[in-house]
Amino acid sequence: MPTINMRAVIAEAIGPFILVFFGSLGVASAPLAVQHKRLPNVIVLPSCGVLAALLTSAAAWQDRWSDLLRAALGASILFAVFFALALAYPAGMGFGDVKLAGLLGGVLGYLSW
Repeated sequence: MPTINMRAVIAEAIGPFILVFFGSLGVASAPLAVQHKRLPNVIVLPSCGVLAALLTSAAAWQDRWSDLLRAALGASILFAVFFALALAYPAGMGFGDVKLAGLLGGVLGYLSW
Protein backbone atom coordinates (compact mmCIF):
# COMPACT_ATOMS: atom_id res chain seq x y z
CA MET A 1 0.00 0.00 0.00
CA PRO A 2 1.51 3.39 -0.98
CA THR A 3 2.14 5.88 1.76
CA ILE A 4 1.14 9.51 1.51
CA ASN A 5 3.62 12.13 2.57
CA MET A 6 1.29 14.65 4.24
CA ARG A 7 4.10 17.17 4.55
CA ALA A 8 4.48 17.25 0.77
CA VAL A 9 0.72 17.43 0.23
CA ILE A 10 0.33 20.39 2.59
CA ALA A 11 3.39 22.13 1.15
CA GLU A 12 1.95 21.83 -2.36
CA ALA A 13 -1.41 23.21 -1.19
CA ILE A 14 0.02 26.29 0.53
CA GLY A 15 1.62 27.75 -2.61
CA PRO A 16 -1.58 28.09 -4.64
CA PHE A 17 -3.40 29.36 -1.55
CA ILE A 18 -0.86 32.21 -1.30
CA LEU A 19 -1.53 33.18 -4.91
CA VAL A 20 -5.31 32.94 -4.46
CA PHE A 21 -5.12 35.15 -1.36
CA PHE A 22 -2.95 37.69 -3.16
CA GLY A 23 -5.28 37.66 -6.15
CA SER A 24 -8.33 38.20 -3.98
CA LEU A 25 -6.51 41.11 -2.33
CA GLY A 26 -6.21 42.68 -5.75
CA VAL A 27 -9.86 42.03 -6.57
CA ALA A 28 -10.97 43.56 -3.25
CA SER A 29 -8.77 46.63 -3.49
CA ALA A 30 -9.12 47.43 -7.22
CA PRO A 31 -12.60 49.02 -7.08
CA LEU A 32 -11.59 51.14 -4.10
CA ALA A 33 -8.41 52.24 -5.82
CA VAL A 34 -10.24 53.19 -9.00
CA GLN A 35 -13.16 54.95 -7.33
CA HIS A 36 -11.48 56.66 -4.38
CA LYS A 37 -7.84 56.76 -5.56
CA ARG A 38 -6.60 55.15 -2.33
CA LEU A 39 -5.85 51.75 -0.84
CA PRO A 40 -7.27 51.52 2.68
CA ASN A 41 -5.19 50.25 5.58
CA VAL A 42 -8.09 47.98 6.55
CA ILE A 43 -7.26 45.83 3.52
CA VAL A 44 -3.51 46.30 3.07
CA LEU A 45 -2.15 46.07 6.63
CA PRO A 46 -3.83 42.79 7.68
CA SER A 47 -2.67 41.31 4.39
CA CYS A 48 0.94 41.88 5.46
CA GLY A 49 0.48 39.61 8.46
CA VAL A 50 -1.52 37.01 6.56
CA LEU A 51 1.01 36.79 3.74
CA ALA A 52 3.91 36.68 6.21
CA ALA A 53 2.24 33.77 8.02
CA LEU A 54 1.47 31.95 4.77
CA LEU A 55 4.98 32.41 3.39
CA THR A 56 6.55 31.36 6.70
CA SER A 57 4.38 28.25 6.90
CA ALA A 58 5.19 27.35 3.30
CA ALA A 59 8.90 27.75 3.98
CA ALA A 60 8.62 25.67 7.15
CA TRP A 61 6.68 22.85 5.51
CA GLN A 62 9.03 22.69 2.56
CA ASP A 63 12.13 23.36 4.68
CA ARG A 64 13.13 26.09 2.22
CA TRP A 65 14.14 28.96 4.44
CA SER A 66 16.17 30.57 1.66
CA ASP A 67 12.88 31.23 -0.15
CA LEU A 68 11.57 33.07 2.90
CA LEU A 69 14.75 35.15 3.10
CA ARG A 70 14.41 35.98 -0.60
CA ALA A 71 10.78 37.02 0.03
CA ALA A 72 11.85 39.33 2.86
CA LEU A 73 14.54 40.86 0.66
CA GLY A 74 12.13 41.26 -2.25
CA ALA A 75 9.55 42.96 -0.02
CA SER A 76 12.15 45.26 1.52
CA ILE A 77 13.73 46.24 -1.79
CA LEU A 78 10.46 46.94 -3.60
CA PHE A 79 9.08 48.81 -0.58
CA ALA A 80 12.23 50.97 -0.45
CA VAL A 81 12.14 51.72 -4.18
CA PHE A 82 8.48 52.70 -4.12
CA PHE A 83 9.01 54.71 -0.91
CA ALA A 84 11.78 56.67 -2.64
CA LEU A 85 9.50 57.26 -5.64
CA ALA A 86 6.69 58.46 -3.37
CA LEU A 87 9.07 60.84 -1.60
CA ALA A 88 10.46 62.15 -4.87
CA TYR A 89 7.02 62.92 -6.31
CA PRO A 90 4.27 62.77 -3.64
CA ALA A 91 1.48 63.73 -6.02
CA GLY A 92 2.19 60.71 -8.20
CA MET A 93 1.85 57.93 -5.68
CA GLY A 94 0.31 57.42 -2.27
CA PHE A 95 1.60 55.38 0.65
CA GLY A 96 -0.98 52.66 -0.03
CA ASP A 97 0.84 51.95 -3.27
CA VAL A 98 4.11 51.73 -1.36
CA LYS A 99 2.67 49.20 1.10
CA LEU A 100 1.12 47.18 -1.71
CA ALA A 101 4.49 47.15 -3.50
CA GLY A 102 6.04 45.61 -0.38
CA LEU A 103 3.42 42.84 -0.47
CA LEU A 104 4.02 42.27 -4.16
CA GLY A 105 7.78 42.14 -3.64
CA GLY A 106 7.34 39.56 -0.89
CA VAL A 107 5.16 37.24 -2.95
CA LEU A 108 7.25 37.55 -6.11
CA GLY A 109 10.49 37.30 -4.13
CA TYR A 110 9.28 34.05 -2.58
CA LEU A 111 8.68 32.58 -6.02
CA SER A 112 11.99 33.67 -7.56
CA TRP A 113 14.25 36.62 -8.28
